[in-house]
Amino acid sequence: MASTIKLTLVAALFAVTGGVAQAATVQNGSFDEIGDFTGITDGDSNGQTLSELQAGIGGTWDVYSTLPGGWTTTSGGGIELQTKATLGVTPHSGPFYVELDSETYLGQNGQVQSNSSMEQLLGDLAPGHYQLSFWYRARNKQLNTNGVSVEIYNGALSEQLVVSNNTTSWVEYVFGFEVLDGSGPLTLKFSAAGNSDEYGGFIDTVSITAVPVPAPALLLLGALAGLGALRRTRS
Repeated sequence: MASTIKLTLVAALFAVTGGVAQAATVQNGSFDEIGDFTGITDGDSNGQTLSELQAGIGGTWDVYSTLPGGWTTTSGGGIELQTKATLGVTPHSGPFYVELDSETYLGQNGQVQSNSSMEQLLGDLAPGHYQLSFWYRARNKQLNTNGVSVEIYNGALSEQLVVSNNTTSWVEYVFGFEVLDGSGPLTLKFSAAGNSDEYGGFIDTVSITAVPVPAPALLLLGALAGLGALRRTRS
């Protein structure tokens, strides 16, 4: 029987302010690092550097093919960074947050689309239990357009879950997963999963932390997922 990867939802915690410490396994999880990166100059984007965007020079948002920390566009028009001045939404942490339903592009079917994906190579994580946390906010109250998928994969095995709600406040989603010995390098990927219409969900303050033992909440929810092989734990 083929082995699988599973992400288990631990909790969705509602809040509107505050940040959390970043784990070393995710670089630039709050998207607030400023480096020598310039926005895409085609389409509707403004071609600003990150420092110009932060300072409010030019537009209040821009689209980037790559961001500090190793975030890379893997499909679509790019990674859109927005500031508080874009829509009046205060980022959960730092000056920026991400929207992946962003820059329009010509899809394979010949239709203009805007859903994009981004990912970061996590590398080899030590065997053990981990929690993936990120903060999500719906852009509007339309469930069919706000979806964001999250995926952790090692090249051969992956699990993809979709997050969507109609609450226009920041919500923390926490997922538990287990890394087994020999899982190999892992990659974290986010994608827009709703309608491709330039109205997507927002992402901020992404972190992965190791937990020394399975948390009670995880055990109550059932099995933690094995990365590399299926393994279930029981309370």
